[in-house]
Amino acid sequence: MTPAEKNFLLLQEIEASRLFLLMAYQQNPKLLERAEPRIKLLFDKNTQQSGACR
Repeated sequence: MTPAEKNFLLLQEIEASRLFLLMAYQQNPKLLERAEPRIKLLFDKNTQQSGACR
């Protein structure tokens, strides 16, 4: 496997983890209340983008 292929797989794993965490925050608002400000900001941006698509 080439380094580029390894990097691509790593990026896919990172994205899957990011989506999992966003889903966990969405399903459990208490988690989001105690999250770091940068996590809250990420979640706020994500919800704004998904709301704009509707």
